[in-house]
Amino acid sequence: MCSRDEDVQDFLRRNAIRYEKKSRARTYLLMDADVLNVLGYFTIALHNLIIDTENVSKSLIQRYLQKRDEFVQLICFL
Repeated sequence: MCSRDEDVQDFLRRNAIRYEKKSRARTYLLMDADVLNVLGYFTIALHNLIIDTENVSKSLIQRYLQKRDEFVQLICFL
């Protein structure tokens, strides 16, 4: 595993499996099978983005949000 970045190691050891079990994120590993070494990884997470439309112009709301509610929820990939 990459010894240069402690945050990366900490995420993989402490959070990746927990997030997977809670269906919050999925982590994919690229492994060197010969020496069981992690070459890289990426994580995809889903998150709700809540937009307060009070501060958004009407033209942007019509173009992108297509709702006139006070708040709009969008599902995002992180």
